Amino acid sequence: MNVEIKNEAGTHVLATGVTNNFNAPEVEVTNIDHPDRILVDSEYQIGPVGGPYDGMICTAKYGNTAGFKR
Repeated sequence: MNVEIKNEAGTHVLATGVTNNFNAPEVEVTNIDHPDRILVDSEYQIGPVGGPYDGMICTAKYGNTAGFKR
C-alpha cells in the first residue's frame, strides 16, 4: 500500500490503497482495504504514507476503488 486516506481533518487514517499518480487532478485509488469507510461527495486527506497530504473529494466509488478530485 502506498496511499493513506485520512479523515477531512487529517487526524485519522480511514483506509489505505494504491495509486500510480498523486499529482493528477483526479486520483484513482485501488485496492482500498476498508472501502466501506469511504463515501462519495465526502472530503478526505489523501497522500503517500507519511505525507504530504492534499484535501480531495471522493467523486466515485466502485468496489474497492475510488476516485478523488482536488
